Amino acid sequence: MRNRDDTVGGFVIRAATIVDAAMLAALGARTFAQAYAHANTADDMRAHLLRTFSETLQAEELIDPNLRTWLVEPTGHDRDETIRNASEAFGYARVRRGSGAPCVRFSAPVELEAIYVDASRQGGGAGAALVDAAVEQAKYWGCDGIWLGVWEHNPRAIAFYERMGFTMAGSIPFELGSDLQTDLVMTRSL
Repeated sequence: MRNRDDTVGGFVIRAATIVDAAMLAALGARTFAQAYAHANTADDMRAHLLRTFSETLQAEELIDPNLRTWLVEPTGHDRDETIRNASEAFGYARVRRGSGAPCVRFSAPVELEAIYVDASRQGGGAGAALVDAAVEQAKYWGCDGIWLGVWEHNPRAIAFYERMGFTMAGSIPFELGSDLQTDLVMTRSL
């Protein structure tokens, strides 16, 4: 399991801690909106962001033993947790142990619940490094497979996950505000 900060390709992957809750809430809302605001109504986006990215919820998730969150930050910054600049992190990933979907056939699954990189930093290897961290955590937990849901109308993300070794397994509903959408379920054996 990744217990230390790892410098990879000009950025650092590190485990998020409770002091990161506010920054993670802002980062999560910003990167989710970058990915999906163009294809959804403002009301649906607002409802989803308020429900999903509160500082309180992020704090609860950061102390949950069945969840693990990583942040990706540029190298060369002051990494003292007490003075961390909220604008430094530009991506994150979260895994959830024990989460499944009907089409997930693993006996001990882990969900790659979220993985987002700021649009201005995509294509630089941070996403792949975050997937690697998620896989490493899943193996540490003794999981036999990892799965994720990806919006059916997001071909760039689907292609990325295929490059990372995930294959299609089915679909599940995803509610964004008042809009019921479809996420494709992709899996990868470990």
